[in-house]
Amino acid sequence: MLLTALWQTVHSLNQRRGFSLMAILTLAVGIGSTTAVYSIADAVLFRPLPFENAERVVRLHSFNTARGFDFINVSYPDFTEWRDETAVFDSAAAFRMRDVDLAGADEPLRLRVGTVGADFFRVLRARPVVGRTFQIDDHDPANELATVLSEGLWRGRFGGDTSIVGQSVRLDGVPHTVVGVVDETGQWPLNARAWVPVRFVMPPTARSDHSWEVIARLAPDTSIGAATTRISTLARRASASQPEERDRGWDAAATPLLSLAGDDLAIDGVLLLERQMRAQLAGPRFVTWVLSLFGVVSLLLATSGVYGLASFALASRTHEIGIRMALGASQRAVRMLIVRQSAPVLIAGAALGIAGAAAIARIAASRFAGLAGFDLMSVAAVTALLVSVALTASHLPARRATRIDPLHALRQD
Repeated sequence: MLLTALWQTVHSLNQRRGFSLMAILTLAVGIGSTTAVYSIADAVLFRPLPFENAERVVRLHSFNTARGFDFINVSYPDFTEWRDETAVFDSAAAFRMRDVDLAGADEPLRLRVGTVGADFFRVLRARPVVGRTFQIDDHDPANELATVLSEGLWRGRFGGDTSIVGQSVRLDGVPHTVVGVVDETGQWPLNARAWVPVRFVMPPTARSDHSWEVIARLAPDTSIGAATTRISTLARRASASQPEERDRGWDAAATPLLSLAGDDLAIDGVLLLERQMRAQLAGPRFVTWVLSLFGVVSLLLATSGVYGLASFALASRTHEIGIRMALGASQRAVRMLIVRQSAPVLIAGAALGIAGAAAIARIAASRFAGLAGFDLMSVAAVTALLVSVALTASHLPARRATRIDPLHALRQD
């Protein structure tokens, strides 16, 4: 009899330990995976552009309906004319994008880098995390090459080391001095990881070279329509004066980087930038929707898993509950006992899940532009949901068990 009782006790402890471990792991995986997926989805799908007064930031572009171009980049002479001969912009900047290799102590990293004009960060109202953004001297070909890093690259590649300012990094084998790091307010285009200044010995003069992207911030009390009218007048006048037939028929418009309008709405006959942004983000958006689906599935599995584990573990304690009630324990005392016994498991699972979510978020923030390193609200929401489910799963079976006749419970094996 003694050996039988001992074996039953050890078996019961093992079962409880197994339940505790499974519950902890289920909570941890549910919290960690769901919050990580939500952070990515929030940045890629839902979060608006982070620029100050983003509704005032516009993209300037050319179009030529006769030649089938409804949205195309700008020639550099057109950009300088629009910038210098109009009062509709507070600031404007031209830039180009290219891929380069970042070399250093670690493995080479392929980066998307912007070659940007003097007012680029002024247009975005970018905030430096450390150091500064570009100054006029940085655009002088006689001075040393400079670069500004994104916060994601700085934290992911350089560990957030503030002494990076003044150090040299090699972009495509060419040394560049790091002058600063900008947060997400300078993150344009969305996949840019670093920026270098435009440096001309002689600025480009060909109007047929539509290879420059242009962003601008509207002047106070200036509407997008007014900006479009002004640059359209200048573009048509310049195009009509070109000697080559292929260089004629060009027009221009301003469209918002951040648009609250639908995809089918047009401003002065030109489609909104939503089309271009959707094309740029098509791949990341698709992947994010798939990840979000898996995140929802993960949350549902974690929820059902926690509920099932708690329900099974407590249902197997019907006999124990019957004994306690037969000895005079009240229903409330039994329920509180079960909740207290579940608390360490819930705390351990939540702590492990939050630690995992923080680690995943840190890695993701270095890989995805615009991601917050640790989304406290999403972590708290998912943790509260799963812990509430676990508490409910602990309470309901206990409530059912306390309603069983103690004599009936004592007769069960």
